Amino acid sequence: MKNTKKHLATTALAATMALAVAGCGGGSSAPSSTASDSLTLLVPNTFTSLDPAFVNDSSTKVIVDLMYDRLVAVDNKSGKIQPQLASSWEITPTSARFDIAKDAKCADGSSFTAQTALKNFERMKDPAKPSPKSNSAFSGTAYEASAEGNSVKLTFAKPIPFPERRVSDYITMVCDAGLADPAALEKSSFGTGPYVLESATAADTYQLRLRDDASAYTWGVNGAKITDKMPKKITVRLLKDNDTAINLINSGRADALLTSESAAKRVSDVKSTVVAETGNTYLLYNHRPSSQAESTDVRIAVSQLIDRNGYLQTSANGVGKPSTSLTAAGGQCSAADVAKLAEGGAEAATKTLEKAGWTKTDGKWMKDGKPLTFRLLNAGEPPAGAQYLSTVLSEFGIDAKLDTRSGAEAVAALRSGEEWEGVLMSTGSSTPPLTLLQGLIPPKGSNFGAIKNQKFDDAVTKAITTGTGGDCSLWNAAEQALLDQADLNPLTTSSLVFVSPTWNLGDSTVAASLIATSLESR
Repeated sequence: MKNTKKHLATTALAATMALAVAGCGGGSSAPSSTASDSLTLLVPNTFTSLDPAFVNDSSTKVIVDLMYDRLVAVDNKSGKIQPQLASSWEITPTSARFDIAKDAKCADGSSFTAQTALKNFERMKDPAKPSPKSNSAFSGTAYEASAEGNSVKLTFAKPIPFPERRVSDYITMVCDAGLADPAALEKSSFGTGPYVLESATAADTYQLRLRDDASAYTWGVNGAKITDKMPKKITVRLLKDNDTAINLINSGRADALLTSESAAKRVSDVKSTVVAETGNTYLLYNHRPSSQAESTDVRIAVSQLIDRNGYLQTSANGVGKPSTSLTAAGGQCSAADVAKLAEGGAEAATKTLEKAGWTKTDGKWMKDGKPLTFRLLNAGEPPAGAQYLSTVLSEFGIDAKLDTRSGAEAVAALRSGEEWEGVLMSTGSSTPPLTLLQGLIPPKGSNFGAIKNQKFDDAVTKAITTGTGGDCSLWNAAEQALLDQADLNPLTTSSLVFVSPTWNLGDSTVAASLIATSLESR
């Protein structure tokens, strides 16, 4: 499939990003926006890294994406692939070629070349410190990269699904100076983007300004340029809770906010709203031997107990929709209208457990002298929703233990897989989050639940071979294979949004981040 500046429609990919409404961390005082040439943006404090190869949360990525560009960008609203650092490209399930724009320059004045892009891809698969982006983008490090002239080429060891979206969502380019000194990426910027990092208070406040050669910037999304209407300075503040953020923006001490669609309703006089990402929250089960959810019967029984409407009302005050698919209705290959889930409430769950040899003694489910225990890890989702699920399980007679963590601590627990039966998490839902559901477990892969489902794997392989997007009926069959053995349980669909009473934020996003060249003073 060839793609040039005609911008052919693309397929989409699961963006493995947590849609956390609030994280933990501090927020010190910082300059508020009082002039039309400056913008103060508030985001949840889920900081991971300013290094584009290792940023692993939606909030920090917003900062990174103001300073760094992609080879190509998929417009979230239209689904079309747009040029950025690459002026033309060719992408298939087994290979990709990008022709680098000849005028692309780094903010330090150096040229961005095919050799620079090649170094980025080689760094991603460095065995000493592989980037998690190699798993998200290419299902591992099994790819070869080469460069010739102004072109860089990738060859994948096996076909990958939705390759266009993967390249857009996960691959952000660093300039030569940053590649030569990766440690410096945490305190300085080395990108081709419109903005450069002026100062930073780690995991707190970041001051950005327009690059010195702003007039030379011509490789924004779809050839966009820096305009006089864009803010000359952007202050990004990472806050510990959503209430503080909403109070700041409602009192005029901030200009824009990244938050959930339910929390956005509390912002006064909103003039501009743009969807960052529509995501699905689901319960992912742990299939490791250390987890009682290794048992299919336990997973089915827990799934049968859960009332999606009850979770929605508790976690988001009813904003959003109950979900029956890994992708939201309208998303690429959504199975929302055809998926069949384990349901039936306490009566059905009781029959499932009794058939599997569990008995209820003194109100507790027991088997072989051991209680049925379910350790629920909440990885950044609303606490009220997690508590609701824990209460439902406890009242049914399961020994439920709620463990709420955020940021790096949640990621560490998720990756280890030794402390939970189920994890509450969210991902972007434009396509099924395949990289989370098959392949190797951490640290070599991102199959966090250690899922082993041959029927699912076979269906995915068949779907991939039909092309970059594939026949949606094949993807729906793959998803149903997961639901049949309750490998996970979809709960709700909702959106993360940017809102502003004072700035025009544009009408779309790329990889859940603002498009810098779309920002305009009102």
